[in-house]
Amino acid sequence: MTDQINNNYIPQKRIDNISKIIGIGPDTIKVIKNFMPQRDIDSFMDFANKFSNNDEEKTHHWVIEGKNIENTPIAHLFKKYENLMRSEAEKQYSLKIDKDRSLDFFVHPVGSYLEPHTDIIDYFQEEIYDVGNLLIEQEKHWPFLWSGHVSIIIYLNDDYDGGTLYFPDQNVEIKPEPGMLVIFPGNMHFLHGVTETKGTKRYTISLWTRFTDFKNELLD
Repeated sequence: MTDQINNNYIPQKRIDNISKIIGIGPDTIKVIKNFMPQRDIDSFMDFANKFSNNDEEKTHHWVIEGKNIENTPIAHLFKKYENLMRSEAEKQYSLKIDKDRSLDFFVHPVGSYLEPHTDIIDYFQEEIYDVGNLLIEQEKHWPFLWSGHVSIIIYLNDDYDGGTLYFPDQNVEIKPEPGMLVIFPGNMHFLHGVTETKGTKRYTISLWTRFTDFKNELLD
């Protein structure tokens, strides 16, 4: 879901029907502390500890897709928070959210980080998702990548250094806390990065989806 930014390329800021409704300023980034109670955090962390000995090194993350944990003891929690997180996003933005994406579990290894990037979901061209890995290339293949997408994240632990979510264009930094919910559009109005995780792994659950009423056209 992430793409590196070409430091010599500045994307144009475009306005569409979703951006016009929810805005493009820092107030559009929603942070809700203690969204997940401790008992559910503990259940997810017990699940996480099954992978504590995985030494795979990555600069970003590795993911356990929700669709792959069906018929496991924790499957009901995945479904519960998939629904809760989508409902909260709908409440925060007063817009309907698609229901065709499942919740995923992310493991962010020690040393992982993210440079400022934009998130993309394109249901018809995902086979070329990695083309170029630069915004200038993204725009060729996804001309309306700048809206429609919404990122919904819950942090599960904070026993590490770093791991701060930051939005350079918005001058916003968010220090993760267990149970914290963060919602923001994944478009180029909200370029975001994550500082290096140090000390121990960082765990999150994320729902990447789209606004149902997004129109693939620019406003005048």
